[in-house]
Amino acid sequence: MAHAWVERTLPAGAEPLDAVLKLLFAGPTPAEQARGLFSMFTGQSPAHAPAPPLAQSYRGVRLLDDGTAVVEFSRDAMPILNAAACAQVAAKSSIERTLLQFRGVGAVIYCVDGKIVDEWDA
Repeated sequence: MAHAWVERTLPAGAEPLDAVLKLLFAGPTPAEQARGLFSMFTGQSPAHAPAPPLAQSYRGVRLLDDGTAVVEFSRDAMPILNAAACAQVAAKSSIERTLLQFRGVGAVIYCVDGKIVDEWDA
């Protein structure tokens, strides 16, 4: 699976983990779209079934003392997070690669409607 790395400038004073996920979920810039990049998170990916934009179900991220980032969503995120195996891996690996680049983040887990999800359908 290929992920295109892009650079973003985070807003001054923003909490970095939250800000970077919001930028990820917003999808590619117009210049990146012109290069052929797309995102399954925006609901407009030609390679994946339509789904609500992930930004709508994103509730936040918190970093536990042990370095685990807990990414919180409402259940509306499940069509993306619990999609067929390949799409599921693409979505989660994008989130995980984005967060794991930050010092202090050693793992990523997902919380949906207040419950940690550790078993997935695919």
